[in-house]
Amino acid sequence: MILGLFLAFNSCVKDSTTDQEQTIESSSTITSELMLTTLNATSFINDSGQLIKTIRIDSNFPELSSSTFFIDQLSKTNLTFKLSNSFEQEFKIDVEFLNDKDDLKYTLQIPVSSGTIEKPTTVETKAVIESPELATFKEATKIVYIITMLPDNEGNLVSSEVTLEIQSTANFFVDL
Repeated sequence: MILGLFLAFNSCVKDSTTDQEQTIESSSTITSELMLTTLNATSFINDSGQLIKTIRIDSNFPELSSSTFFIDQLSKTNLTFKLSNSFEQEFKIDVEFLNDKDDLKYTLQIPVSSGTIEKPTTVETKAVIESPELATFKEATKIVYIITMLPDNEGNLVSSEVTLEIQSTANFFVDL
């Protein structure tokens, strides 16, 4: 027992410290839905009953983009696009980010394979925007979705059950 007390009082516990400076960076992630829409067969037919092969949907960029603080502190953006297609038709979706003068600041293209009502095709595409592209992307104030029907098969446009669903979100990483 005396040996135990001797060891307990004479044991050495060394403080461990490092010479490295610890840096705490504060950052935040803001998630915004960019678009959620469903197009059906009638979306591709005009008032005269003629086929429309290209549809353009304009959307405003999230209100955050008008904040100078937000723009200055934005360090990265992740875009996610989820699509479901039950048309027996392929599509090409061009997503364009434009400024107030309609100058193109960032673009991406998403091919969508044909599907069926019983088994829709699903596509998920992600884009990470960092420097150097981020500098130009920060100038965007609106988003344009250009949905183009590819000239494969237009046979199932008579069915009202077919749909092309588009959902897009953005995660904005902001350094505080």
